[in-house]
Amino acid sequence: MIKGRVAVAATLVVVVVLFASLAMPPKTEAISVAQLLVLLKQIFGTYKQHVGPHMDKIKAYQQKANEFQRMVLYPKALMDDTVAFSRQMKNAYSNQLRALAQTAKSSSASLGSVQDFDRLIRSGDPNSIAALEDGFGEVFGSIPAEGDAPPAIRNGMDATDGAVQSVFKTLMLAEEANEEILKVADEAETATSAAAFAPGSTSFVQASALVASIESQIMMQRLLAAQLRLEAHRLALKTAERKRELALGNRHFKEIKQMLER
Repeated sequence: MIKGRVAVAATLVVVVVLFASLAMPPKTEAISVAQLLVLLKQIFGTYKQHVGPHMDKIKAYQQKANEFQRMVLYPKALMDDTVAFSRQMKNAYSNQLRALAQTAKSSSASLGSVQDFDRLIRSGDPNSIAALEDGFGEVFGSIPAEGDAPPAIRNGMDATDGAVQSVFKTLMLAEEANEEILKVADEAETATSAAAFAPGSTSFVQASALVASIESQIMMQRLLAAQLRLEAHRLALKTAERKRELALGNRHFKEIKQMLER
């Protein structure tokens, strides 16, 4: 508060001297040091008399507000109990959740090619897209040659393979995003487990957790979009099958009609 008063007084001095110098005639003698000191005392006395009491009231109000936050809004005992409870819950469930995540990554396939394909999907390596396409062909087979199946069948197989591979690629990217989110979560957990925070570090931890949550929501929306695309493809495939069955039925009906007319 004293520093603030001195700063205000100094500002007032500069303003008064400036206006005094501008208001003085050109031939007026300069103000002496003694006169300047008297002027400063008068200014400081005026400030102390009229402004000082209001500054004291503001200081008292700030002290009451800080005391209200410390005793009512954020009591230290309650804050310590909350932190202790959070650490207890983290220690109780952190290892179990981590073990559950590791168990979910285990593969139930028994054949070598299927295990390799499943391992590629769960690797989360975007550089393995080409290997994923090769593994898909090895596990699910390739599209028949042009003379081995009707064009409608080949088109349906090709569309199905493309849709399924797109979903597998999305899952691979999701695995990569999950690893990044888990890494951020581990860093935030380590930071919150520290005995004391550095000044201002809480905001950075909250921001990192918020970014990780947004990334998780974005990836979830991508997975839902992939699921919707796959469902749309399944419906289109069923419609194509019904169209093909109807065309075959019409052809057989015409053939039987021609046989009966002979």
